[in-house]
Amino acid sequence: MQTVHQLVQAGQFQPARDRLRDIVNAAPRDLDARRLLGKLELHLGNAEPAFALLSSVAQSCPSAAEVAFEAGVAALACGKLEVAQGLFRTELETSPHHPGALFNLSWAMRRLGQTLEAIEVLRQLVAVATQNVDAWFNLGNTLSDAGQLDEAVEAFARARMLAPERPDIALNLAIVCHRKGDAGQAEDMLRGLHHSGAQDGRALSLLGRILVESGRAAEAKALLERHQAAAYQAEVAIALAATLRSLNQLPEARGELVRALEAVPGNSWGWQLLALVSMELADYAGADAALSRGRALDASVGLGEHFSAPEHLWRLHPQAELFLARGGDTVAPPRHVGLALTNKCNLRCDICGSQGNLDATGSLRKHMPIEMFRTVAEAIFPTAAIVELNSRGEPLFYPHIDEVLDTIRRHRCLLKLQTNGTMFTDAVIDRLTGMNAIINVSIDAVGPVFDEVRLNGKWAQVEPQMRKLAARCDPARHAIQLYPTVTARTAPCMLELVQWAADCGIPYIEFHPYIVNSFAKVDKPAEVAVVEAQLAAIRAWATSAGSGICVTYDGERITDGKFPEVGMPSFIKQSLYSSTVERPAELSVANSHPTRLCSAPFDTIDIGLFGEVSACCRSSLDVLGTIDSVERFAAIWLGPNYACIRKSLLRDATGPLPLPSCVDCVGFYTPETAKRRAGTASLPGQGALECRDEAIPVACTGRLNLTDPIHVAGAPVGLRVEDYRLFEDGVPLAVGVRSLDDVRATLGGAWTVHGRQLCFTSSDGSDPQRNDRTYALRRIP
Repeated sequence: MQTVHQLVQAGQFQPARDRLRDIVNAAPRDLDARRLLGKLELHLGNAEPAFALLSSVAQSCPSAAEVAFEAGVAALACGKLEVAQGLFRTELETSPHHPGALFNLSWAMRRLGQTLEAIEVLRQLVAVATQNVDAWFNLGNTLSDAGQLDEAVEAFARARMLAPERPDIALNLAIVCHRKGDAGQAEDMLRGLHHSGAQDGRALSLLGRILVESGRAAEAKALLERHQAAAYQAEVAIALAATLRSLNQLPEARGELVRALEAVPGNSWGWQLLALVSMELADYAGADAALSRGRALDASVGLGEHFSAPEHLWRLHPQAELFLARGGDTVAPPRHVGLALTNKCNLRCDICGSQGNLDATGSLRKHMPIEMFRTVAEAIFPTAAIVELNSRGEPLFYPHIDEVLDTIRRHRCLLKLQTNGTMFTDAVIDRLTGMNAIINVSIDAVGPVFDEVRLNGKWAQVEPQMRKLAARCDPARHAIQLYPTVTARTAPCMLELVQWAADCGIPYIEFHPYIVNSFAKVDKPAEVAVVEAQLAAIRAWATSAGSGICVTYDGERITDGKFPEVGMPSFIKQSLYSSTVERPAELSVANSHPTRLCSAPFDTIDIGLFGEVSACCRSSLDVLGTIDSVERFAAIWLGPNYACIRKSLLRDATGPLPLPSCVDCVGFYTPETAKRRAGTASLPGQGALECRDEAIPVACTGRLNLTDPIHVAGAPVGLRVEDYRLFEDGVPLAVGVRSLDDVRATLGGAWTVHGRQLCFTSSDGSDPQRNDRTYALRRIP
């Protein structure tokens, strides 16, 4: 040991360490040797072996002076913060005023996020070590972290009195003064650092920032460029970018920021500046990406007044001025888009009323023309937060689904997909897991029962692809949800389905009861006793298995699992997205809007196969217009009809509900409100809505019934038959008539409005679904 001590005194630490290893190997119970070896290993940067040695010594000799402190320092070096915290507390039990233990305990607490506890420990330290510069300095930093800026200034001032030569103390004091709003004092200290020769990039950067904020951008630019010419510093480049932005030299500012942030990616101010500059250059994807990086570093990073209200989302649109000129400064864009890509489906399920209705009315199954999808995407997706592909048919059956998914991803929208789960090819899984998505799958049972109720579905093909999709989902970006319909045949399989989903890693199942539909084949809802027995079995199984799966039945929570939460890919859109109930709701309902009886016409838009606009999925029969261009979308969304609907759905509104679908919906979801407005509902043609479009495309959706020659299309709300004439391939046919009998009796084509449908015949009685002709209504001058 004498040789070891001589080597240590001579600064020959590695030879001393090697000699000690030999001693410890020969005499493993020599605690003095083990302790000295642990300290040498720590000194040489070998934290793990140091901790193993020193912690074993601390366990063997817990009363030895400072042995717990030494083991704690080694634990801190290994990143074992909670272990280190315990060892420092052990040291303080015998030496309550041990400066090193107090200092390092506070450091461990700070790294564990225990900021307020760390402040109390540091206060104890400065009380016993009043001349300890680092203690005051760390107290100032920790108070700053906690937002206690006045006390942080006092702590930094004490540290600066003790060590006026230290530039890091002056810099941190200047930073806190700037945060407090005392820019003058911060500038004085930073200039003092500058004149003293301290060339810290952070100090120059902050000085430049203060000059820009005080309107002295030209002075800041000259100062920063002079220093950059001498020696490039990334932090200074960020401040220089701020001066360039202030001088409206935006491309140059972005260039400086991109280069600087490659060197200092942890600079949150730099990411905020890059977001602002990108936004001002109309690069909204770049702004979003920069904000995401900045927010990960500092929750306060944002765009300030540029994006502080939902109406500001129009600025994300390439044609923002068009919307703002029409009143977009007071009306926010729709943030939730429902989109019907197709009414075709690869299955013929017993519970499906939509496919049965198509069969019953002789309607052709059709896909949305890809040009229509592109028009809708161009008009709405730049400002939309969520795009939902709904289940009028199977969305993944759409022939251009790859383009659809890529377009949603490119516009940084969250995808909501309703699907039957039979078309998850490897290519589709790749695309879905490459974007943020909530995938709602209609699987009612597993195994043979699935094959029985989902006609044309094959469980042997569906099951492995579902497992593959679930395995690749990232909970922060993806969620798979099952949406089973409970019928007499599927009710006995509920527990089995839950167990299968839990085994796959699917986090959420939303069971709902089958509601009898005249167009569906199933006419037997599940027996209540069977459902209740299955729900009890699910509760018991989830408890005994410790499963975290979330299960609901018709809105009722069955298990205590957590609802999946998926982040939107756009920080800008997410920051201005308010999640409220998208249907009529009384104030007592959770997440209901405080001033709006229904949020749908303010936040949501539903688009049909041919571009027909509806206020929501429940009002698809009430067509508010057809999107065929960005300009047409602006005219509909910011037009008088939508304004009238929104006004009618404010909580303090009185009088008629101008949208026919609202009558039943308000009555069902908010019966108390409906009572106060009883008798005020309007019928088509008697309300405040009025169709004044110059041209209305007529897209045939089917026949009135299988035996009738009359075909139907969606009729815009407020359409008056006497105001329009029907055209076939540009040739005028007839002015509107009053009844269906008139349409049947009129040769050469006729039309009328019946209920919520536009009913018409072709010029020669042929089927408009098959004759490849174009139909439109045009206003009569």
